[in-house]
Amino acid sequence: MQSSGKKIFINTFLYSLMACLAVISCLAIGQESSSLEPSFDAQTGLLTLPYVSVKGTEDAYSLQLSLVESSPDIVFELTEGLPVEKQEIFGYPKFDLASLELEIPMLDVGSINYGVFLSLSGLSEPLRFSFTNAVAKTPQNCTTTDKDPLDEDSSLSRLRVVENMVVDDDCNSVLLRGVALQGPRFMQLAYEIDASERHFYTEEDFRVLSEEWNVNFVRVVIWPELWINFPDYLDVYVDDLVAWGNQYGIYVLLGYHSHGNAGTGEFEETSWANDGFWQGSPYNPDKGHTISAMEQMVSRYMNKPWVIYSPFDEPSLITWDEWRPHAEELTDVIQAIDPRALTVIPGVSFAHDVTGILGNPVNRENVIYDVHVYPYSYVPSLGQPFNSDLWMDTVRDVAEVYPIIIGEWGYGPNTPIEGSRDEFAVPLLNLAKHLNIGWAAWIFHHLAPPALITSFETYETTEFGQLVKDTLTDR
Repeated sequence: MQSSGKKIFINTFLYSLMACLAVISCLAIGQESSSLEPSFDAQTGLLTLPYVSVKGTEDAYSLQLSLVESSPDIVFELTEGLPVEKQEIFGYPKFDLASLELEIPMLDVGSINYGVFLSLSGLSEPLRFSFTNAVAKTPQNCTTTDKDPLDEDSSLSRLRVVENMVVDDDCNSVLLRGVALQGPRFMQLAYEIDASERHFYTEEDFRVLSEEWNVNFVRVVIWPELWINFPDYLDVYVDDLVAWGNQYGIYVLLGYHSHGNAGTGEFEETSWANDGFWQGSPYNPDKGHTISAMEQMVSRYMNKPWVIYSPFDEPSLITWDEWRPHAEELTDVIQAIDPRALTVIPGVSFAHDVTGILGNPVNRENVIYDVHVYPYSYVPSLGQPFNSDLWMDTVRDVAEVYPIIIGEWGYGPNTPIEGSRDEFAVPLLNLAKHLNIGWAAWIFHHLAPPALITSFETYETTEFGQLVKDTLTDR
């Protein structure tokens, strides 16, 4: 396949089909593709676009283009175009009838994911098909590193950031995908009143997640207010989780679950703050407490290469430009103790909004950006819901330059989270797959919504949980 920016001429057969789309269905045969992913076979020269959404109509088409050798140029010849069922899908080709432009956001070609842009407007000249916005799946400039002799033995390599990827010691790109675990002290306090409910995680949970769900990443929630009021938190609640992560090949993200403004201390009001076992805001954003927590965590786990840190969960009531200096300060706290540490930094507006990163990134090494997505998510800076083309383009633009992870996502019919499999979850997973970015599904629990399982005894899945499990195991 040609390198990024190389022009490839397209046969006018394609234009003929697209022009027909404006007035009639060119082919009367309907057919649904078994897979919706665009693909290119370098050996046969076959470019397959199982799904092309036609902007301005309710139509969608399946296209096949075959590579034709025509020295010195290369052309594509249309061999098939079939109507398919219209769906709203992130990351798939779109054709605009008004501008006659075809965009293929992500095309898998070997070790590179290419963005492809085709304009059909200049009929007096040959039509051009060019690669744009190439997103590599392996880094182009990476030096292997030796295992740090200070690190504990582990099958898991220490991770680092190279270009826009997270890589291991051998420069292999590592895709972190898994689930969030409810705060272990919260579980004890919230559920121990009912002896029939298990109120803690066990080694068996990690075995199931690793061997049956194919999880390689968990996000451990640490509620600030419960941390502040329990000085032995790590010893009692976290050490075992960290050890089981290493035993079962799972990276462990310790996520300090603050919400609000790290500068002013403002936070969203909750009806349950100061109720029951809470002794203040559950999301306490006080930066002094956050710094103390990070210092203790990193000092304790700095030689455990499978541990990752997130010093703040969901900044809110703050702009990105206001949040970025706080993010850098918290990253400095972590890396002053362990310069090798991988730090996860969220966007603003409850981590839904990562727009500001593009023009004003965190100026530190080994940083992964974090975006959270739920059916109700809204991005004020874009004036758009999470599932708009503009939001999708923003995430794609960030992923082309920086490593990013969907650190929380979930849906739950008949729960306060709401949402559905086909309208929310599947499009989001498609986006993550095409951008080659990792994620953590919220939450591996049977009572906290949106739950992935219905029981810790059987690990029976909810609809949401089954989708996550099938995706992780590539079913």
